Amino acid sequence: YTYFNNDWVLSDSTSKVKIYFDNGNILKREKFNSQGSLTSTYNYEYDTKPSIYKNITGFDKLYFTDSFENVFNRHFDIKDISNSNNITFSSEKINGIFTEANRYSYDLNTDGYPKEKRYHYNRSNEILYLIEKNYTYY
Repeated sequence: YTYFNNDWVLSDSTSKVKIYFDNGNILKREKFNSQGSLTSTYNYEYDTKPSIYKNITGFDKLYFTDSFENVFNRHFDIKDISNSNNITFSSEKINGIFTEANRYSYDLNTDGYPKEKRYHYNRSNEILYLIEKNYTYY
């Protein structure tokens, strides 16, 4: 919608997103410009272990597809949040050009939930990684 002449008017000038799902995970997001041309593609891969959000009632109804800023103007990247499993790989193409790839691994607890999320900055599952997040369960 666009606000025009003191009224909200349906507008096709905004971009659109097509999202592909499998077992509660986002497999691919395609963004299209207002003319309908594909502008970017994001692909995701997951492990078979449960996500930390798996047993939160109603969380499977939410799908996070981008980033946002909160009221304190702090940026949160929520593209890697999944309802079902833990993301292990994501890639991005903008206008057909490969721009980014991210690989993750996890240290799991005895119940199979992640204790630690690792970001592999050398784009492989070698020893070189940064601990991105630590999880604590009560």
